[in-house]
Amino acid sequence: MTLQTVRGVSNITEYAKDRVCWVVLPSSSSVYGDAQQPTSEMTIPRPTNTYASAKLASERILTRFVYRHTVFRIYAGYGNEAHKGEYASPVGIFLNAIQNGKELEVYGDGSQSRDYVYVEDITDIMVRAFQNRQSGLFNLGTGISTTTSELITKIESKTGMKANIKRISAPEGFMSMTQADIISLRSWYKDPMTTLDEGLDRILRQVGL
Repeated sequence: MTLQTVRGVSNITEYAKDRVCWVVLPSSSSVYGDAQQPTSEMTIPRPTNTYASAKLASERILTRFVYRHTVFRIYAGYGNEAHKGEYASPVGIFLNAIQNGKELEVYGDGSQSRDYVYVEDITDIMVRAFQNRQSGLFNLGTGISTTTSELITKIESKTGMKANIKRISAPEGFMSMTQADIISLRSWYKDPMTTLDEGLDRILRQVGL
């Protein structure tokens, strides 16, 4: 997957560099590593795994050779992810486990947190950037970080189902928190962002709960 990511962006870059093209690149907040939160676009990237390293390499390839570009470092995107299996976000994994009575693995006390951003907000912002030719590097999150325990409580409350939690140790290099500084994004994108509660409600309606 990491090699495919770099190859894909390299191919796009090769096509776009000598043409009048505007490229919008979805990158990842994982490039920041376990930095002090919240992270701004000025935070020095320190990837802690190959996925994050590939995302950072892709950014540098594109921005070096394509003048017209927008790069988004996306935080914990989520939506209706029934089709994604093990590649789903924590929201998708937790919803699936709770709905189906499966064991839900939680790292430690569940205090790790993520900045969850709804998929429709992500797509709207990226399309808007392309339409308006909004150049630069932007964090794409909500600026709000929610713990795993808080997320599970929300899902339990909305579904009326109880999570079967198994507590395990976090893997080495696991990021304890992500939270976006979105001052730069909010300088041009003014629409309300979908709250986590609103996003969960939309997903549950889509799956008939």
